[in-house]
Amino acid sequence: MRYQIELLAAGLAVSMGVSAQVDNLRITEVDPDGDQVEVTNVGDPFTTSANRPFCHGFDYFSNIPSGTQFDAGQARLFTVNNLDDPATDLWIYRSSPFGNSNNIIHGLQYGAGNIGRAALASGIGLWSGAETFAPAPPAGTTLAWDGFGNTSFDWYVDETPSLGSADPDDFGTVASTLAYPSGTRDFESLLLGDLLSVIQDWPIVDSSPPGAFTVRTVSDVMGVPSTRGTSTQWMRIHDGDPADVQNRFYGPTISAPELSNYEWFFFAAPEAPPPASGNFPRFTIQHSDGGFANAWGIEYRLDGIYLVVIGVGGVPAEILMESSTYPDDLGQWKELALMVDFDTNMVSATIDGGAPVALPISLAPSANPAEFRFCYRGEGVGNVGTFLMDDVGFAATQADTIFRDSFE
Repeated sequence: MRYQIELLAAGLAVSMGVSAQVDNLRITEVDPDGDQVEVTNVGDPFTTSANRPFCHGFDYFSNIPSGTQFDAGQARLFTVNNLDDPATDLWIYRSSPFGNSNNIIHGLQYGAGNIGRAALASGIGLWSGAETFAPAPPAGTTLAWDGFGNTSFDWYVDETPSLGSADPDDFGTVASTLAYPSGTRDFESLLLGDLLSVIQDWPIVDSSPPGAFTVRTVSDVMGVPSTRGTSTQWMRIHDGDPADVQNRFYGPTISAPELSNYEWFFFAAPEAPPPASGNFPRFTIQHSDGGFANAWGIEYRLDGIYLVVIGVGGVPAEILMESSTYPDDLGQWKELALMVDFDTNMVSATIDGGAPVALPISLAPSANPAEFRFCYRGEGVGNVGTFLMDDVGFAATQADTIFRDSFE
């Protein structure tokens, strides 16, 4: 009797272990056009002990077969019959019943909202809402997961599909276009899904877990620039890590031959509300100071957009540029401009070409006024956010300009 109990206990432990291992399966790439789904094991090696069904639009007739072996980190490819091209939901289940949210492991919704089991998944935090959805991938592309969260922003159209294998680390490089005395960096020459690091001289500093901080090319519904002419793609800055980490990226260093006033301009749109307090997402200008240090910039907060002076820029100060109301301001593109005038020792900023706001500056004696760079900073406890960014531009300006006239 004791022997039978020991065998039963051992079998239960094995079963529980396999169940826990099944929970490490993730849908990582989807090809609706070819009915192909990539599933990756993010845990230890294991072999499935039963069929693990897929669900899309209440269709449960495709599965990961019993006896499928997964090595650690292995991506395997499966056929999901009749996967809808323009819009559907897609989930992996541990088992039936399919109306039990506890049986859902991972998935997404794309192309449209409120399909199939999306509401069920969103109720337990496996999706961001019954009505939210990721973009549908055009033919010849796939929809890929960034490896971290469970929102529509964690999925992106990938123009370099890698179904059944890990995504490539090397995408080649694209020449930078920002240099003294002027230039603009748009993202039209990149492939959708490329990381910002593809662009020469645009390094990323990422101290978060894989996928928690990414900056990559996207083109989707939230980012459609209805008033922005020919722009068709942009960068998504996705920082899902609330820890005190060093998440940021830089543009190329601008080295002026002599002291020169300058202007930076770019477009930005928040896709998630900024933090209510603490550390805030900031588009900042850094001047060389041994290394590089923050000087002044534009900061997104829950109550509005601010011009700030920080670090080596002089006495810390801030001024509200425009009030914000969320969720109304989500996905709203703003054309932001930041002007520096060393003749009057002022920094000013505008939104959509409106009236400027200004603050005094006093660059630290150790800082070089003729060497600087554009930087997005997202580090700090509690700082999480998702932004779109496009058309980053720079122009050196002379002393006798309208920017100087604004402060006299």
